[in-house]
Amino acid sequence: MKKPIFKWIYLAFTALLAVLVLVALLYVRGLLADYEAARPERQAELAMELLAKETKESDYWKKFDLPQVDAQTKAQFIALCQSEDLNYIAQTGRFAEDEMGYIIRKGSFPLAEVLLKAKGPAETKLAVFTTREWAVEKVVPLLEKREYTATLPEGFKLWADGKELKAKPQGGTGKFTLAGVYLEPQFKVTSADGTEVGHTIKNFRVIPDIYEYSLTLPAAIKVEVDGEGMEGALLQSGRMRYDILRLKKPTVILSDLYGNQEIYDGKSDLPLTHKTLRTPAGFTVTLEGKAVAGAEEIAPEYEILEGLVKDLPKQVCYEIAILKADAAIAVADGEGKAVALDKGLSEWDLTTPISKEKEVPKEIAAQVNVLQVAQNWSLFMSNDRTFTQMAAQMLPDSYQYEVAKKYSTSIDKQFFASHSLLSPAFTENKVSNFQRITPDCFSVEVQFVKHMRLTNGGKLVDDAMNDRFYFVRSGDRWLLAGLKEVAEDGE
Repeated sequence: MKKPIFKWIYLAFTALLAVLVLVALLYVRGLLADYEAARPERQAELAMELLAKETKESDYWKKFDLPQVDAQTKAQFIALCQSEDLNYIAQTGRFAEDEMGYIIRKGSFPLAEVLLKAKGPAETKLAVFTTREWAVEKVVPLLEKREYTATLPEGFKLWADGKELKAKPQGGTGKFTLAGVYLEPQFKVTSADGTEVGHTIKNFRVIPDIYEYSLTLPAAIKVEVDGEGMEGALLQSGRMRYDILRLKKPTVILSDLYGNQEIYDGKSDLPLTHKTLRTPAGFTVTLEGKAVAGAEEIAPEYEILEGLVKDLPKQVCYEIAILKADAAIAVADGEGKAVALDKGLSEWDLTTPISKEKEVPKEIAAQVNVLQVAQNWSLFMSNDRTFTQMAAQMLPDSYQYEVAKKYSTSIDKQFFASHSLLSPAFTENKVSNFQRITPDCFSVEVQFVKHMRLTNGGKLVDDAMNDRFYFVRSGDRWLLAGLKEVAEDGE
């Protein structure tokens, strides 16, 4: 007797569970339906229907105080509002907590502004379903004069409703502007060879469907576009600039001198290591474990002495450009010892002079008063010394000798203000950073301030100098051969 009773109890319990599950499913289904109906997007969709409906009313233009336009523009605007493929986009900002805004559009062209108003507070059911009832507060048509712009490559043309627009040249491109139009024109874009180019319109800008890449690369990196090598434009920095323009997506392949290649898609960053090293002759530089060759040169600092001094210090310049990020670069000196490179730099100068001392050595100071020579140069530049007086302390045919000779006959010399020297004429004198470049050449830094009083008006003028002076031995004399201004933050 017990088994039949248990069976009926089990069946009843199972039936009750089934009913409860069904009720729960129906409840959740109802919640989902309510949630879907309460979505503000649903009200935006209703607003699109409302916009199409209201445009059919005879007093529509007066109701919204729309601008008076010709019959064709009016008919076109109404037709746009009644299109079946309208879309909407949410607005952000400037709304109260119980308000929301949308823009109804035809494509990307705005037709009306929608304001939604909450009809009550938000409600949460089953802990996850939060709903709030919204209603369309108003739909305001947007008919106003707008301005369209386009920036196209040089040679491209732009038409609006069949009329060609004039471009304003702007750094290799053409800037087009079409102002004062109520509705979006039919635009057409053509390339320099007359080919029609697709385009999109975003935020009232006509954007051509073209592939335009701009690359600035080390000269050692070669660029190939669609199977053909491309010549770049040399920049003052020594790099090359490549401007690539195609109507179809090009295949851009970059290659370095070490067998590496990269396909450039115009978006991703290139794996590139570009470094410059200057080392004394006899050093070894390796890249990814393999020795690389450099170009021997005279240090730029000593170029003004070239042809005047024998055996100027030579250096080797390594211009490394490899299509690999953070490529391993190592340097060893003439004895094979590793030389540390400061991290984070793009250039390293490992060259050093023969010697570097704070003061001029006594044996040289006994032969030449470098401070006096420097001050005489300053006096020559202010017309307080003649060219003959200055030339006696300068190396003939040197860079500085030619500068002095040219200045002595230039109009600039005539325009230097008449003045008198104060006493003392020079203060804050300092001679430092002596460097022996070769046994017959050295440089030294000289600083001072020259004080003058202008003849006209009596104004006091202080002329500061901080230059590096280069001296060359000629016979038993040290003569001035060149000078360079010292940067404020050091040499």
